[in-house]
Amino acid sequence: MSIGTPSPLAVSLTIVIVAVTLAPSVVGAVSNGYSSVLTSTPFPRAFPLTATVSQGGYLGNHSSNPFFAVLYAVTGVSASRHASQGAFFNSTPMTWFRAYGGGDSYDPTTQINYVPPPGGGTYVPQSGSLINLTAFRAWCLSRNPTCSWLAYLPAEENNTQAAVHYALWYHKVLRFGPTEWQFGNEPTAWTHYGINMTRWSTTDNSTPTGTAYAVMVRNYITAIQAIFPSDRFVGIEAACACNSTLVTQSAAVDGKRVTAMAYHGFPSATTPTSSPLNDYYASLWSSSNITNTAAHFRSIVAASCSACSNLPLELGAYQAGPSGNLSPLSTQHPGAVFLAASVVQALEANLSDLTLFNSGYMYNSTSNTILPQGMLAQRILANMTMGSDYAVHVSTGAQGIFAVETRNGSAESVLFVNANVSRSISFSLPLSVFSPGTTNSYWFWSGSATEPAAHRGVTLPTAFQLPPQSILLIGNY
Repeated sequence: MSIGTPSPLAVSLTIVIVAVTLAPSVVGAVSNGYSSVLTSTPFPRAFPLTATVSQGGYLGNHSSNPFFAVLYAVTGVSASRHASQGAFFNSTPMTWFRAYGGGDSYDPTTQINYVPPPGGGTYVPQSGSLINLTAFRAWCLSRNPTCSWLAYLPAEENNTQAAVHYALWYHKVLRFGPTEWQFGNEPTAWTHYGINMTRWSTTDNSTPTGTAYAVMVRNYITAIQAIFPSDRFVGIEAACACNSTLVTQSAAVDGKRVTAMAYHGFPSATTPTSSPLNDYYASLWSSSNITNTAAHFRSIVAASCSACSNLPLELGAYQAGPSGNLSPLSTQHPGAVFLAASVVQALEANLSDLTLFNSGYMYNSTSNTILPQGMLAQRILANMTMGSDYAVHVSTGAQGIFAVETRNGSAESVLFVNANVSRSISFSLPLSVFSPGTTNSYWFWSGSATEPAAHRGVTLPTAFQLPPQSILLIGNY
């Protein structure tokens, strides 16, 4: 990913944060679709809090590929469901797919899964295809351009011969080598390190040291690239940004060999608030949010690898947490607001990609239903300009206001997200912040609507009003 330092625009505008305890007529106006939300009239009987918003510096440059990514569920998905799920993703900006299914105990080359017996002991082999890679391949090759994707290597076994066997199978048998390889998943959870999968037991307690993991990665890359020199690798899919030993050693030994390093994030509120909804949004400004974890992950990679300053860093799995206890709100409208705010944070952190966990939170392939996070991707993010990114800073006592500007040539867009549950925002958009085109467009979504509203080829209003839990994308096209 290229990183430059063009001069940012130095602008400011005034935003009014308005309590939602407004006159009933105003509340009604806010809840009846976008045309009534956009207004240039004053807010009667409102109690505004004034904030200053200024455009900050250049953040980085991001194309849709690989920034918009998703863990793509391939477990038990039939060919017809793949086609349906794939058709949905074809309508989104998602271009990077991390194949999700099977797990480290599944061998796709033999279609055998090793499972722990109920009473404990040696894992039991079970035959049967857990993941439909054939259907996934067919869908990926039908795209133009074809999708970019990641596949697993059997890293927990620490078996270079097995890794080469996987690579040969994907390239020669499946005839669909991945864009990048990952070395198993979340190595801090491994308990069978260095043990052949056929001998795994529930009593195993073999974990890799940082050095052992890094050497395993080096050995796998050397052996596979001797046969397939164009193959690329993600150095680690760390369970969190806190895996300092594994990440540090992997960066030190393999930083020059890998194309990216990845960590996983499932932010949650640091301390409980007044309600599950408040907790859900509070995760966006908790210590485990993207802003803090990306900065920490970048620091531990750079600390041991002077050549890694420009190494792409990925958020390889992301959803509102905590991990293992994901919120049901992610499948409702708050999930779309959460994801939109997270897109802003990931661009601000200059992460190479934001991989949503998982495709089932965007699209239900059983009922062929698009869920709110999927609706956000299809109806709003698909219309977002991707290119150079600029920070937009909001100085206010209210939490949960996110914004970012993106440009590509003369095309420009500004994404606003109000993740506050009790405040509305009202603002004007001066020419110094946004340059209208001959025709302009905007997309808006609040909790009162079942889907985003799109307005293309229109004259922009002189003022905007965003209710709590709403998303607004403005573009000059």
